[in-house]
Amino acid sequence: MMFKNKTGALHLFPEYSMTEKIKNTLNFGIGFSLFFRNKKDDSNSINTELYVNLLDLKNKNMNQNGLFQRSDYGLRFSFPINLKNNNGHGKGKNTK
Repeated sequence: MMFKNKTGALHLFPEYSMTEKIKNTLNFGIGFSLFFRNKKDDSNSINTELYVNLLDLKNKNMNQNGLFQRSDYGLRFSFPINLKNNNGHGKGKNTK
C-alpha cells in the first residue's frame, strides 16, 4: 500500500515455510517504509523500513522463547539503482 505523495508505504510479507528438517511454520512480517527523494530528478535516493517479522506464529517447533523473543525486528536501508535511458524509452514519450 503506497501513500498518496509516494513518501512511504506499508509492506506486508506473510510466509509459510515447509522444510524436511523442522516442522512447517507460519511467519508474518509488517514494515513501514519511508522513501527519501532526490530533488533533482524526483527519484528515490534512500529507502528505509522499520519492520517486525514474527517467526513461527503457532510455535510448532516448541521453542521456549516467546513470540517476540524468537522474532526478527529492526531497521533496513536500501539504495535503489536508477538506470538512465537516453533514447526516451520507458519515460512515457512517443518513440515512433
